[in-house]
Amino acid sequence: MVRLHGLRIELATRYDVREIGVFGWPGAGGLSAEKTAPPGIIARDGHDTACELGVLVGFGPLADLITYIGLWQYLEDSFGMKIVLLSKGGLRGRIRDAVMRDVVFI
Repeated sequence: MVRLHGLRIELATRYDVREIGVFGWPGAGGLSAEKTAPPGIIARDGHDTACELGVLVGFGPLADLITYIGLWQYLEDSFGMKIVLLSKGGLRGRIRDAVMRDVVFI
């Protein structure tokens, strides 16, 4: 998380990132990773080798799909691992509730 914190200025400049946080997948509230998590997200009490880090990002008004994809690739290259990148504005329903309970903003 410290490494991600060090990238905040660059992420804001290059990708119009306003907020960024990390999350695992909470098992609380009767939610199970199999039923509610997008593919590849790790469970807090389990481990999925397909994904190592969940990142929630809030973009500014200049961001578009190309910005999202660029950020995702940049983070995977920077950390050398699979990243599940979720946009704060795109979260809905139970997934939003679960992620927002678990996210730690940096």
